[in-house]
Amino acid sequence: MELREIRSFVVLSDLRNITRAAEALHLSPAAVHKQIKMLEQELGARLYEKAGRKLRLTQAGETLLPYARNLLAQYRETMAAFEEWKEMKRGVLRLGSGAGISIIVLPRLLSTFRAGYPEIEVTVDTGSTASLVHALDEAALDAAMFVASDAMDALGPNIVASWPYRIVAVASRDFGGREGVRNDPGGQPFVLFKEGSQIERAIDAYFLRLGIRPRVVMRFDHAEAIKSMVRIGVGIGMLPQWSVSAELASGELVEVKIGDAAPLTSRIVLAVRRAGILPPAVQGLVEIARQSKDLLDRD
Repeated sequence: MELREIRSFVVLSDLRNITRAAEALHLSPAAVHKQIKMLEQELGARLYEKAGRKLRLTQAGETLLPYARNLLAQYRETMAAFEEWKEMKRGVLRLGSGAGISIIVLPRLLSTFRAGYPEIEVTVDTGSTASLVHALDEAALDAAMFVASDAMDALGPNIVASWPYRIVAVASRDFGGREGVRNDPGGQPFVLFKEGSQIERAIDAYFLRLGIRPRVVMRFDHAEAIKSMVRIGVGIGMLPQWSVSAELASGELVEVKIGDAAPLTSRIVLAVRRAGILPPAVQGLVEIARQSKDLLDRD
């Protein structure tokens, strides 16, 4: 049963004349007649019979008509919904994010996205870089925002936007040992990220290059927890600059130098799957991300 046959049947039921139905459908009378015959053949019943110069529905036709109208209505609703999806007036965007990024950075990106596409439903799952990359590979996420290494470009997901940043050593304003960090960084207490995270691997490699073995007194999996411990003077934290910009600006925390080392840098990326076609909502997010060069500098 073809949709065009159903449409011809419904139009013919309204007009009761094959010539007029053909004109309404922009078909030839022969084409309409053929479609009706094919429908009757499939159903095994006559749908029309002559009544003078007009046609009228048989009992089989009367039985079919409300269902045929419903099918056409559902088709129109389906096509309208699909057009809205293409125009990003509806749909779901499944995002993944690192925990700290989801609190500070991701809202900045999503505020711009929501302003342009308010009807798109956005869901966000948080996790480690490894878990987010796996979720992208399994098509469980449409896009993800996380801390990435340079080596990920060739082997991992498709990175579509990138924001470099510094990882800074910070201490409370009243932390007594911060003046000794330059000369004896290994002798100072550090509050670092939990081992195994992407950012902690970068920090470990940084200390290794400097020949420093930090005295770690606490580890956490979240920048906000590290920041809280640094605030009360537990030790020195190694944190993304974007996560402590407000505290550095207010003087609540201060940046300390680790010897004469060059700054440690990393980057946040937005990534999508390498395979498959990006849904319109994801394409919209990618375009906004590429235009958001100042994402890490916003208040």
